[in-house]
Amino acid sequence: MGVDKTIEYCYNPRNTFYANKWRGNPTDISRLLKFTTAVEPFLSKEIQVRAENSMFNIYCKDQTLYNDMVTQLDEFITEVHEPINIYELDYIVDNGAKKILCNQLPHKKYQYRVWIKPSFKPDARLNFSIWLANYQDRVLSNNSTIKWFNSQGRYWSDQPSIYIKDSATLSMVGLYLGNNLQKVEEFIPRSNINISLNQENTCQL
Repeated sequence: MGVDKTIEYCYNPRNTFYANKWRGNPTDISRLLKFTTAVEPFLSKEIQVRAENSMFNIYCKDQTLYNDMVTQLDEFITEVHEPINIYELDYIVDNGAKKILCNQLPHKKYQYRVWIKPSFKPDARLNFSIWLANYQDRVLSNNSTIKWFNSQGRYWSDQPSIYIKDSATLSMVGLYLGNNLQKVEEFIPRSNINISLNQENTCQL
């Protein structure tokens, strides 16, 4: 809805127009207003945000800005994630948003996550799910995505995605999806970075 319309909603939550636009109809209007006022100055900064249901996620790569937000938005924060050291930060910056650092691979084996465009046509995605059944040992779909594959509706509450074990399977899935592929995320275990750094240090010595 944006800042202005959210504030208008807080002052007039019974307005049918705003009530229909606001998903979930928050019960604590005063807290929503307080959060909107507190976060507004940061929205013009170099950040990225994503709002989903009652969650408002903020992504930032500037350390000073990050510290300011953590301090000033402290009462609204439920989780904070950041690189554990300068090496991880450099790795993220160098490799872009498609690389995701993790302690271990999802389900201990999947290296990639593929996000699928919601506009994927129902008949085509049903055929895609049938095709995926041939690779059950290398591909994992969550329950929401499986339901979406088999539904006739165009959109779903969660954006559909699947986990993929290796690059060879990723290539096949990418060829099948074509323009219906939204984006690909690669999971990088932190231990891999540490091993790489140790090898570099050894070479330097």
